[in-house]
Amino acid sequence: EVGALCRALAIDGGAVMDIFACDTRLNLSASYLRPGFAFGGPCLPKDIAALVHRAGVLALDLPLTASILPANERQIARAVDRVRASGRRRVSLLGLAFKAETGDLGGSPFLALALRLIESGVDLRVFDPYVDFADLVRDAAGGDAGVLLVSRIAVASLDQALAHGEADVLGTRHRAFADLGGKLKP
Repeated sequence: EVGALCRALAIDGGAVMDIFACDTRLNLSASYLRPGFAFGGPCLPKDIAALVHRAGVLALDLPLTASILPANERQIARAVDRVRASGRRRVSLLGLAFKAETGDLGGSPFLALALRLIESGVDLRVFDPYVDFADLVRDAAGGDAGVLLVSRIAVASLDQALAHGEADVLGTRHRAFADLGGKLKP
């Protein structure tokens, strides 16, 4: 599909993929080739949407590329379904940022998960040691209702989150969560 889009734009598809393949740390990392949760962040979803839009303008059908964002959304829905199927009503979500060791919620699939869990009636608490909820509330005042809602259910410590949850969901894999095993309830 990338080749077809490049041809339609009179761009050398081989050169595009050569540039893409130069980044062996991120683009071709084994991290991306494992089962996992939905992707997020401010860039990739926007870039995929732009590719799909450009293909539409060119009347070019890219079914695989067009399916990426809906498939990503389905990953979030599957997580909600799995939590709901557990029968646990009180849940803690550990880690909200879209990337480990940051407090960046921009395009975070874990923020989306938190909002969907709340909408589905789950009594949720969230904890992320890198997210400064006070700053987020100031920045989002009058703006992002989702951030404001999640900031109201944020707890200040991992112990508070674990005390609340009948089930705990590990979101962002921060190093702060590396030794959770002994702290979790059965």
